[in-house]
Amino acid sequence: MNLQEIISEKKRKAEQMPISSTHDSPSVKSYTPLREEEIVPLLRTRREGCAGMQRNVTTHNGSPCRLLGLSAFTFLPIEGAVSEGIVREEELFTEEYDKMNAINQGYFNDGFYLGIPPKFNDEKMFTLLHTAERDFNARNIIKIGSNSSVKLLENFVMTGNINVSHGTVIRLGENSTLHLYLLEDDVSTELSYVERTVIMERYSSLHVHHLVLPGRKSISRIRVIQTGEHAESRYYGAAI
Repeated sequence: MNLQEIISEKKRKAEQMPISSTHDSPSVKSYTPLREEEIVPLLRTRREGCAGMQRNVTTHNGSPCRLLGLSAFTFLPIEGAVSEGIVREEELFTEEYDKMNAINQGYFNDGFYLGIPPKFNDEKMFTLLHTAERDFNARNIIKIGSNSSVKLLENFVMTGNINVSHGTVIRLGENSTLHLYLLEDDVSTELSYVERTVIMERYSSLHVHHLVLPGRKSISRIRVIQTGEHAESRYYGAAI
């Protein structure tokens, strides 16, 4: 199937899937069960492009903006990465496991691709800043090549009473290490859904450090899929 056919199928599954009434997040459990009308804004988000923020790696309202001083990285809108053959359509999606995840996969209208090459090693931490002041639904993919070591800080700063859905597939190459620092400032949001699915190849290592300042309803999920032997993952998280 091509991209539009996959998205149509994801929308169909999202429409059929019921809302889960259980608090099944591995990190943030401060939210109350969702109601159908609360997820409607995520089905109607629009795309307006980037506001041009000036930081190392930046997104605004779900759109990729800037990549400064990181010549080794590739940073593209998701549709550009697909059209250039850097990302296969199926790599952007996973098996949907609940309604929020299905909505993110079926109704996203923006997103980015971040590519980190093989044999990249740097002790410096790289910042990926996400800002927003309106509703958005974005889906992204990060690829880390084999034999690499990366420290990545994702910083979410959301303003206004907005509804956001932010799903990312991270593909961690063989014998690579990722230290992922997630800092979510969701205090002013009506609904914040942040999901990271990390697909690990053999001998890879993942360390997730996660801090959340929750909004009215904050749902954060870290999913780890170990496709190769001797992969190792650790999670450290807190909600304040």
